[in-house]
Amino acid sequence: MTLAKIVYASMTGNTEEIADIEVEIDECTQVDAADFEEADICVVATYTYGDGDLPDEIVDFYEDLQEIDLSGKIFGVCGSGDTFYDDFCKSVDDFEAVFTQIGAKKAPTALKLI
Repeated sequence: MTLAKIVYASMTGNTEEIADIEVEIDECTQVDAADFEEADICVVATYTYGDGDLPDEIVDFYEDLQEIDLSGKIFGVCGSGDTFYDDFCKSVDDFEAVFTQIGAKKAPTALKLI
C-alpha cells in the first residue's frame, strides 16, 4: 500500500488547513466519473493493457469523464505499464488529455495558494 504523508509548518493555521486533506480511494467500477465534481483534487491511477489500451474495467469511467466539466479542479494521473510496448503507459496520457479537455488543471510541481 502506498502511504501519503503530509508534513506542515503553520503559525496561523492557514498552512495546516491547506494540508488537512480528506482522501477517498475507490475502485473505478464502484464510482461514477461525476463523483469528481464534488472533489477539489482528482486523481486517476490506472495501468495500460497491452499495446496502449485502457483496461476494460475503466473504459466506462473514461468515457463518462469526457462528459463532465471539471473547470477549476486540480488533477493528477499515475499508472503502470510495460516498457516492452511502444505506447508505454498510454492510459496515463489518455486520462491526462481528457482531464485537460474538460477544464481541469494539472497539478504543478509546486502548488502555491493564496
